[in-house]
Amino acid sequence: MQRAFGLAAAFVALSLSSPALGAEASPAHAYAAAALTEDFESGDLDAGGALFYKDNFEQRAGQFRFLDGAGKNGSRAIELSLSEHCPRPAEDCSERAELWEAKDRRLPYGTPVWYRFSVRFAGERPADDHRHVMAQWKRTVPKGVPGNSSPFLALRLREGQMFFTVETHLLDGERDGDGTARFPCAGEELAIWSRPYDAQSRGWLIAEAGEKPARHSEYDLCTRQIRIKRHLPALPEAREGWFDFAIFVKPDPEGDGRIEIFANDQHVVSVAGRIGHRDLGPDQYFKFGPYRDADEGSWTLIYDDFARSADCRDMLAQATCERLGL
Repeated sequence: MQRAFGLAAAFVALSLSSPALGAEASPAHAYAAAALTEDFESGDLDAGGALFYKDNFEQRAGQFRFLDGAGKNGSRAIELSLSEHCPRPAEDCSERAELWEAKDRRLPYGTPVWYRFSVRFAGERPADDHRHVMAQWKRTVPKGVPGNSSPFLALRLREGQMFFTVETHLLDGERDGDGTARFPCAGEELAIWSRPYDAQSRGWLIAEAGEKPARHSEYDLCTRQIRIKRHLPALPEAREGWFDFAIFVKPDPEGDGRIEIFANDQHVVSVAGRIGHRDLGPDQYFKFGPYRDADEGSWTLIYDDFARSADCRDMLAQATCERLGL
């Protein structure tokens, strides 16, 4: 089921588009800039709605169903689950059960916008040292462009622990006077994992409390080109099983990017600087649901209360929005 926050949000979204990152929005993008919501109460993914379940090989690993009484307020929610699907031995094969932002509702790359969604685990969390993604924000990639463009923001899971990462083009780490890489990071410097083989750097933002996954050791450089301020030491614990996220994104690989992450009504982290990738497609988009490299067994997540808006007040209290300047 889809609702609108009002015409004002559509005009605000257009006026906030970053003119330095692209041409004027087309009529299709003007429509896309309107606020979106999906509360799953209709028991269907409506044609022409905010979200869709893509049909391709990877997505056929998954399925979705609507659960009565499983929503945040005792209403309906959507369950997204995946199981073994890739042929064995599986190389360069992924398994997904993701809901994608509708193609005709995508925004021009660099548009500042808020997202909201709630997620809970159904059953045990995957606890192995394996790549799992729960939500991701990406830039479109034109057909025929080689390489692997990772999400500029992602909510990930590894060894049973949730954490957020940010991505941009390859960055050099800060170095001391003798030329050695500086680590650990100081002040607002961000720990990054730089990967020359795919020309990208990934920054570690924040995780749940507890021991970091073993792969955390890959983040062994520091950068000032992405700056971070952590308002909490770790992600808050679930409330009655739910993690409620409100997230502001504004990608800009040239240094004017910004991310604000709220979880369970608490300001978790602020990020600024080089966010996202250069020289790809014209749009940005969001998708959520379980996604992993080929693996054994099944994995299920439940989602509710999706929304997108240019107006911070649709997500947070007005006083908070004023404090953020958003």
